[in-house]
Amino acid sequence: MADEKPPAPVSISGRVQAQPAPAGSAVSGSAPQGFASAYANVATVRSNGEEVAITFGLKETGATEAEGRLVQRMLLSPPAAKRLAATLADALAEHEARFGAIHTA
Repeated sequence: MADEKPPAPVSISGRVQAQPAPAGSAVSGSAPQGFASAYANVATVRSNGEEVAITFGLKETGATEAEGRLVQRMLLSPPAAKRLAATLADALAEHEARFGAIHTA
Protein backbone atom coordinates (compact mmCIF):
# COMPACT_ATOMS: atom_id res chain seq x y z
CA MET A 1 0.00 0.00 0.00
CA ALA A 2 1.32 3.43 -0.92
CA ASP A 3 0.02 5.05 2.30
CA GLU A 4 1.86 2.62 4.60
CA LYS A 5 4.68 4.15 6.58
CA PRO A 6 7.86 2.13 7.14
CA PRO A 7 8.44 1.00 10.72
CA ALA A 8 10.43 3.29 12.96
CA PRO A 9 14.04 2.29 13.68
CA VAL A 10 14.29 -0.13 16.59
CA SER A 11 16.94 0.27 19.27
CA ILE A 12 18.69 -3.01 20.07
CA SER A 13 21.19 -2.91 22.94
CA GLY A 14 21.93 0.76 22.37
CA ARG A 15 22.15 0.34 18.58
CA VAL A 16 19.62 1.49 16.04
CA GLN A 17 18.65 -1.20 13.57
CA ALA A 18 18.51 0.11 10.01
CA GLN A 19 15.12 0.04 8.34
CA PRO A 20 14.74 0.08 4.55
CA ALA A 21 13.47 3.23 2.89
CA PRO A 22 10.24 2.91 0.91
CA ALA A 23 10.87 1.65 -2.62
CA GLY A 24 11.35 4.40 -5.18
CA SER A 25 11.60 7.24 -2.70
CA ALA A 26 14.16 9.12 -0.66
CA VAL A 27 14.33 8.52 3.07
CA SER A 28 11.51 10.55 4.53
CA GLY A 29 10.34 11.74 7.88
CA SER A 30 9.94 14.98 9.73
CA ALA A 31 13.06 16.54 11.19
CA PRO A 32 13.16 18.76 14.25
CA GLN A 33 13.71 22.47 13.78
CA GLY A 34 17.39 23.23 13.26
CA PHE A 35 18.15 19.75 11.90
CA ALA A 36 20.29 19.79 8.77
CA SER A 37 21.18 17.14 6.23
CA ALA A 38 24.26 17.13 4.05
CA TYR A 39 25.56 14.83 1.33
CA ALA A 40 29.12 13.53 1.67
CA ASN A 41 31.13 11.12 -0.45
CA VAL A 42 34.42 11.16 1.49
CA ALA A 43 35.25 10.96 5.17
CA THR A 44 38.30 11.02 7.39
CA VAL A 45 38.46 9.62 10.90
CA ARG A 46 40.84 10.73 13.66
CA SER A 47 40.82 9.88 17.34
CA ASN A 48 42.48 10.56 20.65
CA GLY A 49 41.87 9.11 24.10
CA GLU A 50 38.68 11.09 24.61
CA GLU A 51 36.87 11.25 21.26
CA VAL A 52 36.60 10.05 17.69
CA ALA A 53 36.23 12.80 15.07
CA ILE A 54 34.64 11.96 11.73
CA THR A 55 34.96 14.71 9.12
CA PHE A 56 32.70 14.39 6.11
CA GLY A 57 33.43 16.07 2.80
CA LEU A 58 32.26 16.43 -0.75
CA LYS A 59 34.65 15.73 -3.59
CA GLU A 60 33.38 16.30 -7.11
CA THR A 61 34.34 13.89 -9.87
CA GLY A 62 37.86 14.66 -11.11
CA ALA A 63 38.69 16.94 -8.18
CA THR A 64 41.78 16.41 -6.06
CA GLU A 65 41.50 15.86 -2.31
CA ALA A 66 42.59 19.47 -1.79
CA GLU A 67 39.72 20.68 -4.00
CA GLY A 68 37.09 18.89 -1.95
CA ARG A 69 35.14 20.82 0.65
CA LEU A 70 34.29 19.93 4.22
CA VAL A 71 30.62 19.39 4.88
CA GLN A 72 30.29 18.35 8.51
CA ARG A 73 32.30 17.08 11.48
CA MET A 74 30.91 14.71 14.09
CA LEU A 75 32.59 14.14 17.46
CA LEU A 76 31.74 10.92 19.28
CA SER A 77 32.85 9.19 22.43
CA PRO A 78 34.78 5.98 21.65
CA PRO A 79 31.86 3.76 22.83
CA ALA A 80 29.41 5.73 20.64
CA ALA A 81 31.80 5.43 17.67
CA LYS A 82 31.98 1.67 18.18
CA ARG A 83 28.17 1.40 18.24
CA LEU A 84 28.02 3.54 15.08
CA ALA A 85 30.56 1.27 13.34
CA ALA A 86 28.52 -1.81 14.23
CA THR A 87 25.28 -0.18 13.10
CA LEU A 88 26.85 0.88 9.78
CA ALA A 89 28.20 -2.65 9.25
CA ASP A 90 24.71 -4.09 9.88
CA ALA A 91 23.05 -1.55 7.55
CA LEU A 92 25.56 -2.20 4.75
CA ALA A 93 25.15 -5.97 5.08
CA GLU A 94 21.37 -5.56 4.80
CA HIS A 95 21.81 -3.22 1.81
CA GLU A 96 24.06 -5.71 0.01
CA ALA A 97 21.67 -8.55 0.74
CA ARG A 98 18.86 -6.57 -0.91
CA PHE A 99 20.71 -4.83 -3.74
CA GLY A 100 23.97 -6.71 -4.33
CA ALA A 101 27.60 -6.02 -3.55
CA ILE A 102 28.83 -2.46 -3.12
CA HIS A 103 31.95 -1.83 -5.17
CA THR A 104 34.37 0.90 -4.14
CA ALA A 105 36.97 2.50 -6.38
